[in-house]
Amino acid sequence: MNEFNKNMNRKEFVSLLLIEIRTEPLDVYFRADYTGGRLHFSGHDLGDTVEEIWGDDEYEYSYSLDEENSEKFWQVIKAEYGKEDEALLKLFEGEIDELKFRKILDDNDIKYEFWSYVSEI
Repeated sequence: MNEFNKNMNRKEFVSLLLIEIRTEPLDVYFRADYTGGRLHFSGHDLGDTVEEIWGDDEYEYSYSLDEENSEKFWQVIKAEYGKEDEALLKLFEGEIDELKFRKILDDNDIKYEFWSYVSEI
């Protein structure tokens, strides 16, 4: 798992790999990008487990927040998880729980655009 540089704040990071899991049935990659005051989360899942669920072994998805909603998100996770430079890492703690993530967004009226793609068979 990546860590923020101790002298870095949220306004400076461009891309942060939050989750990288490689197992026999499933590989999961989930990252956050923060540029121009906007947060973008993207995930890429690969493997047999994905094929069992989606009918193909590759699934991509993303959540995009505008500036206003990115700021709301920062305030929520900062209140819950402490310092901003550690909040994202604490939120995910090495795994992506998409239902938990969406619940945080929805419960706090944080608007987002969702996109997903399953590769064609």
